[in-house]
Amino acid sequence: WRAGAGDAQLALAITSARRGKASRAVRLLKSAIRTGTRDPVQAHNLLGQIHMARKHWQAAIREFEIARTLSPPRADQSRRLLKLYEKVKDEDRVIKELRQIVARDSDDAPSRIRLAKWAKGKGRWGEVVSALDDIALIDPFLAEAHVLLGEGLRRTALDKKPILERALMEFEVAIELKVQYAAGPLFGAADCHAKLGNPKKALELLDLALADDPEHAEARALKESLQR
Repeated sequence: WRAGAGDAQLALAITSARRGKASRAVRLLKSAIRTGTRDPVQAHNLLGQIHMARKHWQAAIREFEIARTLSPPRADQSRRLLKLYEKVKDEDRVIKELRQIVARDSDDAPSRIRLAKWAKGKGRWGEVVSALDDIALIDPFLAEAHVLLGEGLRRTALDKKPILERALMEFEVAIELKVQYAAGPLFGAADCHAKLGNPKKALELLDLALADDPEHAEARALKESLQR
């Protein structure tokens, strides 16, 4: 009978929430959980939604985290929690949720790019590559993603020819897509050519990179090195 009573309280709570009676809904939800409703996930999620509406971020996080432990993991759970962790400025948890989204949603290109940009800022080039490795299967026309992936591959290649060749391909796609800051992929492609033993092509690309950005220090340094 306890489960039935809890379910009835949950139903009343849902009705109260729909009618704008949030305080009554909270009391009923807490009682439904204590009594043993057979749908605690919905109860905790509704509590979380009410706390969000009231801007009680930590309380909302607590309820959504409990709901997540009681149900199979889904990307939408992480998206909601990510927004809440942004509200409380918890970067570590934001990145944790972002990683969960990337792992659970094979079609989410923006989250992959966001994670890659964060990893780039931390110098975590291996994570840049893992975040964007399949990005072309989602959307092959994202120039920024090709630049980031090319950079990740170039910086983790350790002079391995197949990896450098793939990095070069990513930079070439970005250039073809007319990325806004062309000097970046032009330099990346030049560096790959230089490491692959094509100094003439590297110098051609470096001239283009410096035409786009005369202050590109790495391009200047590489050009001077190749001209020695």
